[in-house]
Amino acid sequence: MDGAAASAAVDRDAADAQNAGAEMTPTFVINGKKLVGALPKEQFYEEIDSAARLARSGARLPY
Repeated sequence: MDGAAASAAVDRDAADAQNAGAEMTPTFVINGKKLVGALPKEQFYEEIDSAARLARSGARLPY
């Protein structure tokens, strides 16, 4: 990838992130819920487990 292609790829990625609501790094989205900042791994486990429970129950996600 040349300099122009790399620059264009970075610009596209930045636009995608902005369109997704990412305003800083790190930003993660788990089943539509945005987690921002350096968070403890336990918070990720909790969010993933919660989303999995909802999916297994057939309930609709609240976000």
